[in-house]
Amino acid sequence: MTLVQLKEAILENIIPDDFMVLHCSDNHFLAEQYVQSICSCTKKVPNNITSLFEVQDSAFALVFDFDERINILRVDEFNEQADDYSRFNNTIVICDKIDKKIATKVSNFVIEIPKLQDWQVLAYMQQVCPGLERHEYSKLYAATNGNIYRISSELDKLALFAEEERSGVL
Repeated sequence: MTLVQLKEAILENIIPDDFMVLHCSDNHFLAEQYVQSICSCTKKVPNNITSLFEVQDSAFALVFDFDERINILRVDEFNEQADDYSRFNNTIVICDKIDKKIATKVSNFVIEIPKLQDWQVLAYMQQVCPGLERHEYSKLYAATNGNIYRISSELDKLALFAEEERSGVL
C-alpha cells in the first residue's frame, strides 16, 4: 500500500486491518496523524505496545479482546523477526529504519512517509488555523525553523482565539 492509497482508504472510511509499517524519513508527525485518523475512522482505541508478540503471546491475550484496538509499536529501528507478518492484524509499526535482515519480508507492508516539504507545512498551517495573512504563516514557519511539532503547538495556542483576533495575537 502506498501513502496515497492509505489516504484514500481513510477518506473513504474503508481502512484494512492489515499489518502496516510506517517508515518515516524525517519525523513521526505525519505518521502519528495517520494513526489518529485510522483510530478515529475504525472507532478503535490506540494500544501502545513494546513488541509485536506482546499481544498474541502474552497472558493479556487470554483476558483482553484486542480486536477493538489498534496496536502501535514505535521504534527507531524495526528489527523484530517473524515467520508471517500478515498475522499481526490491527498493528502499526512507526519507525525510522528497517533492519536489512527483515526488509524483504516486510516490504509488502511498508508505507513510506516522506519528509514534509515547506509548502505542505504552510498549507497545513492555513488549514488548521485560518485567519492569518500568508506572510504571517511564513513568519511563524521561519520563527520555528520549520519544526512541525513547534508549529503545531503554536497553532494550537492561536486556535484558542477567534479567527479575527489571531493576527493580533501572533
